[in-house]
Formats: sequence, structure tokens, C-alpha cells
Amino acid sequence: RRAGAKTITAVIPYYGYSRQDRKSRREPIAAADVAIMLEEMGVDKVMCMDLHSDTLIGFFPPKIPVEHLMPVPVAAAYFHEEFRSLSNTTTIETPGSQTTSHYPKVTVVAAHDGQVARAAQFRSVLQRLSGVEVELAFLSKSRQQHGQKDYEPLLVGNVK
Repeated sequence: RRAGAKTITAVIPYYGYSRQDRKSRREPIAAADVAIMLEEMGVDKVMCMDLHSDTLIGFFPPKIPVEHLMPVPVAAAYFHEEFRSLSNTTTIETPGSQTTSHYPKVTVVAAHDGQVARAAQFRSVLQRLSGVEVELAFLSKSRQQHGQKDYEPLLVGNVK
């Protein structure tokens, strides 16, 4: 504001403390503290990418609009183009000496249970763009006791 800017838009590709959006005991909510700091600094608008939870938008007052940008469609389009360029270099001879391009068999794998929704969204966009069936799998972390550090990951889905 001191430099004479009419508006200030904070573009935040990574919102630090975004996973600390719950209160435990009497500790402050760190994600809310970041929102308060941005408000105190005079920010008029916030653009974030891939927030951990949509509840973080509620930490900002109504006068500060928050745009939550999702990278899934852009990433899916990028990988589709990469797979398509691979399929153009990999051709299959068919009877009658026709060559057809072969889109590779793809499986989208979520790193853990909490990412299945995002992986499913990515899969849906990739499937729509490619026109072929895309598989979905995820890693499940099964702990024997609550709070146990060690776990045995279990792959759920068909991955070859």
C-alpha cells in the first residue's frame, strides 16, 4: 500500500500450514493465523493452488475473495499430450498393412487413502481426453495400533 498500489493480490502456490486446520487441545489453528496475517498486511484478494481442504477458505473474512485453483485438469491435459506423443512413436501393424497409434495402458495411483478423490478426478479428465479406459489404484496404510509409526502399505487396484 505504501508504494501506491490500488489492490494487492497474494498469489500463493503453496499455502503453508494448510494441514493444520483443526484445533487440538488449546493450540491455535496455524492456517487461520496465516489468513489473519495476510488480512493485516492489507491483501485484497488471495489466489491459492491445491488447498488441503476447502475449509481454509473460511478462515478469510468475506471482504477478501479467495480463488482456489485446481491443477488437476491442467496436469491431466499435460500427461494426455505426453501419452499421445508416445503413442505416435509406437505404432502397431494391423492386417492389411495399416498402422494405428497405440495409446499406452495407464493406471492412476493415489499415494494414500486421502488422495483417492483427487486421483479419481485426474483419472476422469484423462479418460475423457484420451477416450480409453484408465485404471485407478491407491496405497492403503494399515496400522495395527493407533499412533503406530510403522505400517504395511497395501496396494488396492490392478497395477501391472
